[in-house]
Amino acid sequence: MVTLLGSLRLREATLASRARDEQATEHHLIEVSRLAEQIPGQTDRVHYHLTFGPANVAVHNIAAQVELKNADEAAKRARALRLPPSLPRTRRGHHHIDAARAFLAVGDRDKALTALQGARQVAPQQTRYHPMAREAVRLLAQQYRRVGQDVRTLAAWMGQTVA
Repeated sequence: MVTLLGSLRLREATLASRARDEQATEHHLIEVSRLAEQIPGQTDRVHYHLTFGPANVAVHNIAAQVELKNADEAAKRARALRLPPSLPRTRRGHHHIDAARAFLAVGDRDKALTALQGARQVAPQQTRYHPMAREAVRLLAQQYRRVGQDVRTLAAWMGQTVA
């Protein structure tokens, strides 16, 4: 039951952050953190294809900071987060995509590229077609005059062309 409720709360935090409602986002993240503390062993659980636990809460927190335009905080949290190997690949991939967005927002091109390559490694299909990953690659190519081979390779893999 806690997995279902926690997943719903995570969705509420996502929607609040995309609406740029900092107060509601913070409220939902506090509540979801309390729910995560109830999970025995503090290990993320997967029920009915829903993932919930401390690591997924941390992933959503970083994504919320990106959406709220708190890029410095998002990048700081992304640098510090170590995901457990038990976290589903799609959640790890999504984290890498959000981390890339945070790193782009603070101007750290190398970390953004590394995060996107990490997303490709753990969840290739999700990364190839995810609109946020595609946008991050486009921004990488657009914001930096000298596009390196790594960015060209990633863009080509996604079916994008870069100048």
